[in-house]
Amino acid sequence: MAALSAANATDNNDNEVVIPEGSKVSMTAYEMYNLKDVTIRIDGTLFATSDNWKEWPNRGGRIALLQFNGCDGLHITGKGTIDGRGFMWWMREWFQKNLDGGRPYLIKLSDCTNFEIDGLMVKNSPYYHIVTSDSEEGYFHDMEIYVDIWGQMDLHKLFNSTIKQSFLGMEERMFGMPNDLTFPLPTFPLNTDGVDIWGRNMVFRRMKITNFDDAIVPKPSNKGKKIHCTENILVEDIESVFTVGMTIGSVPPNDNTACIRNVTFRNIYMDKPLKGIYVKSNPGDHGDGIIADITYENFVMKFPVWWAVYIGPQQQKQPGGAGPGCMIYPINNDCPTNPRITMENITLRNITSTGGLLPAGILRCNSTNPCKNFTFEDVSIKGALWDLLNIGWITEYVEGT
Repeated sequence: MAALSAANATDNNDNEVVIPEGSKVSMTAYEMYNLKDVTIRIDGTLFATSDNWKEWPNRGGRIALLQFNGCDGLHITGKGTIDGRGFMWWMREWFQKNLDGGRPYLIKLSDCTNFEIDGLMVKNSPYYHIVTSDSEEGYFHDMEIYVDIWGQMDLHKLFNSTIKQSFLGMEERMFGMPNDLTFPLPTFPLNTDGVDIWGRNMVFRRMKITNFDDAIVPKPSNKGKKIHCTENILVEDIESVFTVGMTIGSVPPNDNTACIRNVTFRNIYMDKPLKGIYVKSNPGDHGDGIIADITYENFVMKFPVWWAVYIGPQQQKQPGGAGPGCMIYPINNDCPTNPRITMENITLRNITSTGGLLPAGILRCNSTNPCKNFTFEDVSIKGALWDLLNIGWITEYVEGT
């Protein structure tokens, strides 16, 4: 923290703060304002002290491990690791122990411009790994985002000591767990998105993402923010494992018009995606929103666990019951589309998916506001139910070619 302040206090444009190779640094949340032309080089390992959330700073909202406000020319690089140690946070979410607020991000850039992140392994975030808010001109490349549901903690130690402290001694009543439990039980991580983008003019190249949630996901901006629309996003040459898609949204209607447009995903390889291509609206009964000019091209998907292509109302339902509850649509058809969200000019080109179980995909829009100008070129989705039952696309109110 002192090194960053000192680097920012000079007039040089090449100041660098270094965590050296071989070093292991544990820290809590850090918030920095107005960094300009500073490089943070992480060649060692930076750990978050996230296994004790009661000590995590909360100043009217959860602070990220590294939070930068108003930065210009920031470069975060190196061959090291940022580790959020998120296991206990995920477990708390499953058991609804929201003791003192939500989970923190690992890196957040707010009102920043002309920034770059590369080289690093960013792993096991309590919540989203990287977030940009009202920011622009960002470049992310040659890096990895990874969630390890088995190896991020000593589970023997966890179940014999940490649970008792962290959950206030209620483990037996809450979980049915004896104090001497030693079986290595993992927990499924929730909301561990790779990169969430509120902003414009961003490029993502040559990244690998394993995270069990959205991989790279533009989120809607609106006219109430500095940047009115999340737009001009290029994502290319990405490898993903177990992700919930190259995603757009969720987009709920907003009185200032929620907006995402001009986004391209191309040259993407997805191994066992929970979903592959995912465009999602959210409920809301006032305002409006738009998802427009979205291109997916040159995709290879192997063994999609759920839908290879899903365009429609968000599916996720949280452990506490929040969410639209569309996970098993069309078995449960209580999943209304939202007429306030306009979807138009969406292109899928040269898309191949093999090894899945479900039909090809879902495309659902509203009768009073149909999806328009959808274009599919050379899209080949193969799955067991497609072959067995001859079920292809499930569609509602979609116009296109």
